[in-house]
Amino acid sequence: MPNEARDLADTGHDLGMALAALPRPLLFRRGRVPVYPDWVTDADGHPVPTLVPLTSAAARTHFSNQIEFWKTKFDQRTESERRVTVTLSKSECEGLLESRQLLEQLPEITALHPRPLPIFNADGTLRLLPVGYDAPTGIYTYGTATIT
Repeated sequence: MPNEARDLADTGHDLGMALAALPRPLLFRRGRVPVYPDWVTDADGHPVPTLVPLTSAAARTHFSNQIEFWKTKFDQRTESERRVTVTLSKSECEGLLESRQLLEQLPEITALHPRPLPIFNADGTLRLLPVGYDAPTGIYTYGTATIT
């Protein structure tokens, strides 16, 4: 978290690195907008895959079960520093989500597919896109009504 020794850019970079290291990404980017894949219901009640922009309000809890934010506090009673888990403030979230340092760490989604489709690799071989994010193409494939 930002403090006297670290600024918001440092925190954005560290958050981006932590998100990139997760086995299943929690956040992507579409251009300069942080997004996450989800399902919405259309007018007929059918699930439709979509990319949801991550707002600062939603970001406060979006990462909470995967990433822990903390600040260092000085305990006068014990005369020592300790880490305290915190929830991001709205202004910290706004700054992080606009941070170039965070955005450049996030994988970019170039297209969405509701089902796995065949594509040609650069070497001319044919393959089926995997469900989830395909890093070489930047394509996110949903595959089912739940995110895998």
